[in-house]
Amino acid sequence: MTSIKSHDTEIEPTLDLENELTTLDDLKDLPAFELDEEDEIDLAIEDLDNIEQVKTGDEIEIPDDYEFIMDEDESPNINAIAHQLSPITETLDTLNTSIGLLLATLDDFKPVNNTNMEHQENEIKQFLDGVQFAKNNEYLLAAKCFRKSALNGHNKAMLYLGLMYSKGQGLPQSPFYGYVWLKLASLWQCKEAKPALDNLQRLLTTQEIFVANKMAAEKQEIIFDNC
Repeated sequence: MTSIKSHDTEIEPTLDLENELTTLDDLKDLPAFELDEEDEIDLAIEDLDNIEQVKTGDEIEIPDDYEFIMDEDESPNINAIAHQLSPITETLDTLNTSIGLLLATLDDFKPVNNTNMEHQENEIKQFLDGVQFAKNNEYLLAAKCFRKSALNGHNKAMLYLGLMYSKGQGLPQSPFYGYVWLKLASLWQCKEAKPALDNLQRLLTTQEIFVANKMAAEKQEIIFDNC
């Protein structure tokens, strides 16, 4: 049984062993309870201030001279993590270098000339329209499409227009104009134009061939301007 001290004497409380429990009458005569001096808790004013700060949700200030000390068992784990992150860091550095080179390349990049692309698309569309008209025996419309495409540099359009003049198919038959367009087709690397050009040449005089070549040269200048 723990003893309880009073101001004057130490009294051993007694229990009613017959009843096995202490009654209220047994406790009412006990002396007032007091703490011993060595058991007293000294609460400083600054400690109370800190407690109040925690209650109000304010942060507790950490002294400037506070030094964080890592546990010895934590150090190997940090080193292991740093070792694992090293390859990732090197990869990121390489990636940053590659991105820098790519950006430098993009600065020198010149966009494709959209005008030339549109020109080529129109040239092909006009030629295909001419082919479709020819299949439907609409030769005049076909010749019109072939001429537009030929003046934009389409060599097959030059070939077909020259053959139509040569045969008089949808157009007035004219070996002279046939020769002009077949000459241009041959200059623009259309292999099929050469045999037909040789056949027409036998039907023209030297003077007509001279004039036809001159006309072909003039149309060639127009094609250069269009391309």
